[in-house]
Amino acid sequence: MTTHPIHQTIEYARDADGVLFAIERIRTDAWDPAYLDPPGPEVADARIVELPAPIDLDSLPAWLRIEVTEQTPLRVAEAAPAYATSESNTITALWDASPYRTTTTTSVEEYIRAAASAILAPAPAPYEAARGALTIRRYATTSALLAPFIELDSDPRERWLQRTFADAEALAYEVLIERLMTDAPEVASTLRFLRAAEIADNADYLDLAFDRRALLEQASPWRYYESSTDFAPALAAAHAWIRRYQGAYERHYRKVVRDVRSLEQRVLTNIDVAANGLRQLNALAGIGRAQGLIALHTLDHAQARLSALPSEPDRDTARTGDVTLGREHPALEDARRAASTVRDALETQRRAFAQRTVQLVLERKNAAPLDQLLDALAAANIDGIERVLDERLTAHIQQLIA
Repeated sequence: MTTHPIHQTIEYARDADGVLFAIERIRTDAWDPAYLDPPGPEVADARIVELPAPIDLDSLPAWLRIEVTEQTPLRVAEAAPAYATSESNTITALWDASPYRTTTTTSVEEYIRAAASAILAPAPAPYEAARGALTIRRYATTSALLAPFIELDSDPRERWLQRTFADAEALAYEVLIERLMTDAPEVASTLRFLRAAEIADNADYLDLAFDRRALLEQASPWRYYESSTDFAPALAAAHAWIRRYQGAYERHYRKVVRDVRSLEQRVLTNIDVAANGLRQLNALAGIGRAQGLIALHTLDHAQARLSALPSEPDRDTARTGDVTLGREHPALEDARRAASTVRDALETQRRAFAQRTVQLVLERKNAAPLDQLLDALAAANIDGIERVLDERLTAHIQQLIA
């Protein structure tokens, strides 16, 4: 994430409903804009960054907190972070704002029972949690899916189960698919595609969505292991549905690509100039606090996601480039909002810069009052300054202000 030395710990706590959550605490000697990105879901739910001095940010995501603390020399973080427990009442607000926040109360025992059932299907699974856990441990020695079950400690294991699998049924499904990848790879690929094919709540695709819900029941991997010889009709129906879905998805995907390219031409054409101008004005000391930092960061990410969108969808996968059937690309709205905020922030900084420039003009000694007035009016007229601002000019302006 950053080249600065860091020390990382993961703190675990429970909310009022008993849901386990994790806070990543990073102790570092310098701020990095990458901290504005949420930690990976496999790492933590929110973040606290400890710095030796305050930083001037216009706002922060609600899942992120900065703490100023006296620092001792830092060492590079170990490959595996240290774990700690934390008082939940001091960090619940971060959890409440987390992009991974969940109200799930699925217990570890329920996950164990479901996974053991999927491992042993069609044979019955042991009811006792201890025997079920033993079944999972034996299976996990050769399973990429369940390897973390035997590698993680108690709290990290519970959180991994709850963030990786929405509920116990989802875990069982993935175990069955993993088994099918060995026993019947073609069946596994078909069912995985069916499961991954997300459809938005859109009137144009109601039939596809309804048929998918029915097929998820009919073409269930449980049914395959109950009677693989009777599974052929359900598999054929799934293949037919996938062909319908692929046709609809390709048409929708191409429309999304057209919308993205249109946005890039209409909205984002000059945004790079505005963004660079804002960064240069933010770098000036003496005109006020930096503005639009989160918007700049969001804009960079949204533009990167949109520019990386392939022109054609991948027919071997259910979704390409985060495009969901019946819904626009999620980065489109991010880009629109961020671009608008960047332009507003640029206008704020232009006004602040103009006020500071006028102040400098009026502070000149031995100037005629009329000359001062005319110079001040000229100094206030800085519309479009972002088109000429670069690091060299910004450094020159900083010298004048100083």
